Amino acid sequence: MGYESDVLGVTPIHDWFGLSYSSYLILPRSILQAMPQDWQRKVLRLIEEVENTLEYEGSDYEYMVKRRIGNGQFASDPLANYRYPPLIQRKA
Repeated sequence: MGYESDVLGVTPIHDWFGLSYSSYLILPRSILQAMPQDWQRKVLRLIEEVENTLEYEGSDYEYMVKRRIGNGQFASDPLANYRYPPLIQRKA
């Protein structure tokens, strides 16, 4: 199965990541839960679509995410506690 693309080797997700070396998109649960419920349902349908469409090595792995600050040291993550997240406000 290949990638659909308007330009050979380039997809919208590839463009969105740009020139970064990032291999993953990390979204904190507390941020996702702060979005409207209709939006949350749309995201869950898209995730389910990926899971039902693609088989890939590593799909059953577990990952652990840790926050780093500018100097590369690990730091506490204020968004990690999804039950009591910090105040999250909508942009104006």
